[in-house]
Amino acid sequence: MLHNITNDCQLSEIVIEIGIFENLIQCGRGQTLNETIRACAFEAFVAALYDDLGLEKTGDIVTRLFQERIKYAEPIVSWKNKLQECVQRNERTANVNEIIVYKTRREEGTPDHAA
Repeated sequence: MLHNITNDCQLSEIVIEIGIFENLIQCGRGQTLNETIRACAFEAFVAALYDDLGLEKTGDIVTRLFQERIKYAEPIVSWKNKLQECVQRNERTANVNEIIVYKTRREEGTPDHAA
Protein backbone atom coordinates (compact mmCIF):
# COMPACT_ATOMS: atom_id res chain seq x y z
CA MET A 1 0.00 0.00 0.00
CA LEU A 2 2.84 2.38 0.87
CA HIS A 3 4.54 1.81 -2.47
CA ASN A 4 1.27 2.41 -4.29
CA ILE A 5 0.83 5.90 -2.79
CA THR A 6 4.50 6.92 -2.94
CA ASN A 7 5.47 5.87 -6.46
CA ASP A 8 6.71 8.38 -9.05
CA CYS A 9 3.24 8.81 -10.52
CA GLN A 10 1.65 9.71 -7.18
CA LEU A 11 4.49 12.02 -6.13
CA SER A 12 4.34 13.71 -9.53
CA GLU A 13 0.60 14.28 -9.06
CA ILE A 14 1.22 15.92 -5.68
CA VAL A 15 3.75 18.28 -7.30
CA ILE A 16 1.14 19.20 -9.92
CA GLU A 17 -1.51 19.69 -7.19
CA ILE A 18 0.80 22.00 -5.21
CA GLY A 19 0.91 24.17 -8.34
CA ILE A 20 3.66 26.73 -7.93
CA PHE A 21 6.15 24.04 -6.94
CA GLU A 22 6.26 22.60 -10.46
CA ASN A 23 7.41 25.96 -11.89
CA LEU A 24 10.45 25.89 -9.60
CA ILE A 25 11.83 22.61 -10.96
CA GLN A 26 14.84 23.08 -13.21
CA CYS A 27 15.56 20.40 -15.81
CA GLY A 28 18.98 19.74 -17.26
CA ARG A 29 19.86 20.43 -20.87
CA GLY A 30 17.82 18.22 -23.17
CA GLN A 31 15.57 16.99 -20.36
CA THR A 32 11.85 17.47 -20.21
CA LEU A 33 9.85 17.61 -17.01
CA ASN A 34 8.45 14.12 -16.38
CA GLU A 35 7.06 12.04 -13.51
CA THR A 36 10.48 10.89 -12.31
CA ILE A 37 11.92 14.41 -12.18
CA ARG A 38 8.82 15.70 -10.36
CA ALA A 39 9.01 12.79 -7.88
CA CYS A 40 12.71 13.40 -7.18
CA ALA A 41 12.04 17.12 -6.73
CA PHE A 42 9.25 16.29 -4.27
CA GLU A 43 11.56 14.01 -2.28
CA ALA A 44 14.18 16.79 -2.19
CA PHE A 45 11.46 19.20 -1.04
CA VAL A 46 10.50 16.88 1.84
CA ALA A 47 14.17 16.51 2.80
CA ALA A 48 14.55 20.31 2.85
CA LEU A 49 11.43 20.62 5.03
CA TYR A 50 12.86 18.05 7.43
CA ASP A 51 16.20 19.88 7.56
CA ASP A 52 14.48 23.21 8.20
CA LEU A 53 11.45 22.28 10.33
CA GLY A 54 12.30 18.96 11.93
CA LEU A 55 10.48 15.66 11.96
CA GLU A 56 7.20 16.60 13.65
CA LYS A 57 6.30 19.59 11.46
CA THR A 58 7.47 17.82 8.30
CA GLY A 59 5.36 14.82 9.27
CA ASP A 60 2.32 17.06 9.65
CA ILE A 61 2.84 18.58 6.19
CA VAL A 62 3.45 15.23 4.49
CA THR A 63 0.42 13.72 6.24
CA ARG A 64 -1.77 16.53 4.91
CA LEU A 65 -0.39 16.09 1.39
CA PHE A 66 -1.04 12.33 1.43
CA GLN A 67 -4.25 12.38 3.48
CA GLU A 68 -6.68 11.62 0.64
CA ARG A 69 -4.38 9.01 -0.91
CA ILE A 70 -4.00 7.23 2.42
CA LYS A 71 -7.74 7.38 3.04
CA TYR A 72 -8.56 5.59 -0.22
CA ALA A 73 -5.47 3.38 -0.57
CA GLU A 74 -6.00 -0.32 -0.92
CA PRO A 75 -3.42 -2.87 0.11
CA ILE A 76 -1.57 -4.71 -2.63
CA VAL A 77 -1.65 -8.47 -2.23
CA SER A 78 1.86 -9.81 -1.82
CA TRP A 79 1.89 -13.58 -1.67
CA LYS A 80 5.23 -13.53 0.12
CA ASN A 81 3.72 -11.30 2.84
CA LYS A 82 0.63 -13.52 3.05
CA LEU A 83 2.88 -16.57 3.51
CA GLN A 84 4.93 -14.79 6.15
CA GLU A 85 1.80 -13.78 8.07
CA CYS A 86 0.47 -17.34 7.94
CA VAL A 87 3.77 -18.86 9.10
CA GLN A 88 4.21 -16.29 11.87
CA ARG A 89 0.75 -17.01 13.26
CA ASN A 90 2.03 -20.50 14.05
CA GLU A 91 5.73 -19.81 14.66
CA ARG A 92 6.58 -16.33 15.96
CA THR A 93 10.29 -16.55 15.10
CA ALA A 94 9.79 -17.79 11.53
CA ASN A 95 11.24 -15.79 8.68
CA VAL A 96 9.99 -16.37 5.14
CA ASN A 97 13.43 -15.42 3.78
CA GLU A 98 14.72 -18.61 5.38
CA ILE A 99 11.95 -20.61 3.67
CA ILE A 100 11.97 -19.01 0.22
CA VAL A 101 15.31 -19.11 -1.56
CA TYR A 102 15.86 -16.61 -4.36
CA LYS A 103 18.26 -17.64 -7.10
CA THR A 104 20.31 -14.84 -8.58
CA ARG A 105 21.95 -16.93 -11.27
CA ARG A 106 20.94 -19.86 -13.45
CA GLU A 107 21.89 -23.24 -12.07
CA GLU A 108 23.50 -25.88 -14.26
CA GLY A 109 20.90 -27.91 -16.14
CA THR A 110 17.99 -25.50 -15.73
CA PRO A 111 16.43 -23.77 -18.76
CA ASP A 112 16.87 -20.06 -19.42
CA HIS A 113 13.91 -17.84 -18.59
CA ALA A 114 12.09 -16.17 -21.45
CA ALA A 115 13.05 -12.50 -21.72
